Amino acid sequence: MLSGSSPFQYSFESSSLEQIASFYYNHLNLNKSTGILNITQALASLESYNFVIIVTNAISTTNLSVVIQVPPSYNATVIWKYSNQYVSASITTTLEYSGSATIPYIPIKIWIDDTISTVLTSDSQGQFSGVYQLSNNFFGRQLEIAASHPVFMLSPIAQDVVFVEYIRISFSQWIYWIYAAYPVTLTEFVTIQNQGNFDLINVTINLTYNSQCIQYYSFFPSVINILPASSSINVSLLILLNCLISNEYMTFSVHESRLFTLASSAFILNSQWSCRTRNNCNNYGSCIDNETCSCTNSYSGDSCQQCASNLFAYPSCVQCPVCVRGQARCNSSVAICDCIDNIRIYGSLCQYCQQGYYGANCEAIPIVFSLSPTSGLELTNETFVTLTGNNFRNVSSFCLLNDENQTISISAAFINTQQMVCVFNSHPAESIRVRLVQNNSVVLSANILIYRYLPSCPLSGCNQGECVMGNCRCRYPYFGKNCSSLPIPPRLMSIPNLTLVEMSSLSFNLSQYLIQGDLPLAWLFIGNVPNGLSIDSLTSLLPWTSAIASLTDYIITVNVLQNSTGVISQQTFSISVPLTYNVSVQFRQSHQILTHSITRLAIIGQINIFDNRTISSQNRIANVWIMIHNVRRYLSTINIPNGSNTFTVYYTPLTNEYGTLCVGGQHPADQLNNIPQDYLTLLG
Repeated sequence: MLSGSSPFQYSFESSSLEQIASFYYNHLNLNKSTGILNITQALASLESYNFVIIVTNAISTTNLSVVIQVPPSYNATVIWKYSNQYVSASITTTLEYSGSATIPYIPIKIWIDDTISTVLTSDSQGQFSGVYQLSNNFFGRQLEIAASHPVFMLSPIAQDVVFVEYIRISFSQWIYWIYAAYPVTLTEFVTIQNQGNFDLINVTINLTYNSQCIQYYSFFPSVINILPASSSINVSLLILLNCLISNEYMTFSVHESRLFTLASSAFILNSQWSCRTRNNCNNYGSCIDNETCSCTNSYSGDSCQQCASNLFAYPSCVQCPVCVRGQARCNSSVAICDCIDNIRIYGSLCQYCQQGYYGANCEAIPIVFSLSPTSGLELTNETFVTLTGNNFRNVSSFCLLNDENQTISISAAFINTQQMVCVFNSHPAESIRVRLVQNNSVVLSANILIYRYLPSCPLSGCNQGECVMGNCRCRYPYFGKNCSSLPIPPRLMSIPNLTLVEMSSLSFNLSQYLIQGDLPLAWLFIGNVPNGLSIDSLTSLLPWTSAIASLTDYIITVNVLQNSTGVISQQTFSISVPLTYNVSVQFRQSHQILTHSITRLAIIGQINIFDNRTISSQNRIANVWIMIHNVRRYLSTINIPNGSNTFTVYYTPLTNEYGTLCVGGQHPADQLNNIPQDYLTLLG
């Protein structure tokens, strides 16, 4: 019982709450005025909850020690599916378990080998189940399982056990090849390793296969009475084959007296005939029976050691060649062509002529390869042109020149067997074909020979330039064949005056008013232009994104300059942008007498659209000003959204402003409108 004068105050001592913080914050509620302690969903504990409550009134303070015990209210049991049985970790990788609790819908902690595995929740009948996954590095042993209330921090006594056996089977290889006559024997050693902490008893071995070629197999030892924990043994495997076998999948399985199958592993067996005495068919055939070769199409013989019929030059084994200019020589070791004349002919089929010999019979006939130079000026009277080739003769020779209208014959001079020279006279500018004739026969040409007569400068000369390589190179800005022409100067026609709607856009191309003028031209303004108006110097495009209203017309002067000559053409036109509205304003306290206690004054404004004026969709702008003692001050520019014609703005008088206060409003372009539109009196 608690004695003393009310009221009392109740609180927990903070130092006593550190060990039971979760219980305090989630399950306890202390009324600070009444001292009533409420506990909700008490959390079970194997130990008591101890804490101190501080009670205070106006006179003193006292401490109350409180002890709360919440023992576990339920328990659970669990068993393995294979309770007290032996299982193989090689065959089964998950172990099932199930159990029951004394209360439904409660959490159950599962312990495996003294370690927390998971926490499950029982169903409406108090039942629960789960699986335990064996790890990849699992070591064979007995696995104990237990279930408990979640409050337990240490594993309870094991409630069930299962014995997990694990062995590893190792072969020296996974694919075996046997090369031999039949019957043949395969002998292999297989390692069986017990990777567990208890002995295996009465271990037996079995081999499973499908092939009929396995005549017999055996193991030694065939039975392992005891395979101690963490030990291994080598088992000898013998297989006797009596026929060809290919990719035979064979299963090697190990059994234990307490299990049907402990573990299994597989290997692949292949065999093929031996042709070792046949030099493995010289790699030109396949072994189809004991020491029997089947040769590919190009080979024959017991060991595929020779060419097939009508083939020669082993091991290439090719057909006898068809020689172009020679005789074929074919036997078991060669298949070649003997050329009729190695001085004139060469090639594997005698198909090529040696250098200096030409034609079907590789004869030393004249031939022209090229000429030099390949071009000259049309007015040059003597140009020595050298024809280069082979097997030229010192006989009657001349050059044939073929143009579009005629054939010209020019005498050719013999220099040596590889050079002839002709002298070309002047000729109109064009391309002509050149051929060489010796003893009235046209000499063979490796290519079509073309000589080009190039244009020459005019006889009258290059007026405003100089002759370079037969052409007039003109001084800028002159042009033409004799450099006597100048660019046509620019000339502008009259440009019409424009009228725009305030705040509308403009895109005006001035080039349509250019009567003449050769490029390049530059367009530019002369004098002042309104804000936002510009001109593209190359295209003459005149853009204006938002026309600014003005009480007077804008006077625009445009120059077009020809860069090459400096000639300028100029035109002047006007752009009219009339005002579409005006602005009227008044004080909300119009004509009133006010004290200076008024902190700010409301000004109501109106946008007045002129009759029959087209209005832009953009926001409209209004200027508002205040005047006192003939001193005018403008307020910040006001933007009125499209669709609205009224606005309100506020003005805060300065401390020294008193007397008659006037207000006015105007269009930004209407700078001449200085008449006040309303007033009020402000007392000092």
